[in-house]
Amino acid sequence: MPSWSLTMPSWVFPLASCSTPAMAGCLVAGYIPEPVSVSWTTGGSSPSVPPRTYPAARGRRGLLTLGSAVGFPAGLREATCAVRHPATGFSRSVPLPFSAPPPTGVHPDSSSIQVFVLPPSPLDLYVSQNPKLRCMVTSLPSDDGLELSWSRSQGGALRPDLLQVKAQFNGTFTATREVLVSTRDWDNGETFTCRVYHRDLPSPISRSISKKPGKRLTPSVYLLPPPPEELSGSHATLSLTCLVRGFYPESISVEWQKNQDSLEDSAYETTPPMKEKAGDASYFLYSRLVVKREDWNKGTTYVCMVVHEGLPMRFIQRSINKSPDMLLPEDLCHGDPDVANGPWDTVAVFITLFLLSVCYSATVTLCKVKWVLATLLHLKPNPVPHYKNVMNHMV
Repeated sequence: MPSWSLTMPSWVFPLASCSTPAMAGCLVAGYIPEPVSVSWTTGGSSPSVPPRTYPAARGRRGLLTLGSAVGFPAGLREATCAVRHPATGFSRSVPLPFSAPPPTGVHPDSSSIQVFVLPPSPLDLYVSQNPKLRCMVTSLPSDDGLELSWSRSQGGALRPDLLQVKAQFNGTFTATREVLVSTRDWDNGETFTCRVYHRDLPSPISRSISKKPGKRLTPSVYLLPPPPEELSGSHATLSLTCLVRGFYPESISVEWQKNQDSLEDSAYETTPPMKEKAGDASYFLYSRLVVKREDWNKGTTYVCMVVHEGLPMRFIQRSINKSPDMLLPEDLCHGDPDVANGPWDTVAVFITLFLLSVCYSATVTLCKVKWVLATLLHLKPNPVPHYKNVMNHMV
């Protein structure tokens, strides 16, 4: 049995965040075998995020390391991480190094609250006709006393969706609320405002959004087939690339289809819009779709659809498939180098076949002409009977 078959933890390292609600962690390293138990004591307070112990990882020398994390409510200043290793009898309790409490009356996280208002995607605006604005609030210390409201510059009622609040692993909360708007109101430049109320904010936060004014540049779309190097390889998948360039503003949607069926977003990757280096301030992007080699060889049709407000019809499509004249046959691509000495051999073969076909056609045509002439020459007119001689014989 190896000498390290029973090894107690060499160290226990506590971690604690400086904000509230606090996130705490405990690292236990250098032990073997499993298991190690980690428990938390908070002086009677319930954790804001339940404890979670992660699977152990084995190091180079075969020793194990694991971590455990937990979230504590605001105002907690004392907590302990207790570690036990039954195999070696190891037991240790380590207090967490919380920072000093903030001054009375000032919430440490109120300044970290951020509010974002996101526009609708061109796909929702012009294709699905279901455009929604999204108001997102991040780094909330709690969801108590939180309100999000929507308003519009032209007046009239809006019907926002229900408020969605999600707890994050660091003990904060993220809230979102969407509202449905019309494509016409958005294109006409109406302004929409999200207003956030929270008990830890000294005053409400407002964020407004409207369609960007200015010029509109029409995107150019190029759908590229798999590169020859990829086609000649042995991978089971191939890459289709959709290049979109020269568009403004940067808000754009790209969607892929397979045989007229829309694909999920997870099936392809699209880069964020990037500025062209030219002086027109336009943008470009790439979208890559990974397809099965088998589907490509079967002639499956793939479509890259781009939606942008600069397009006359608001969207454009480019399609591609493996057509017979796009690629050389596979036996020509993978020929024996001793037999196929390059592209000139292929050209010579085609020229020879062409000349032979021309000679054959000329010979056949000449033979047909000679036969027709010979036939015409042998067709002599029948002599017309001399009726006078006939009458003389009868008399």
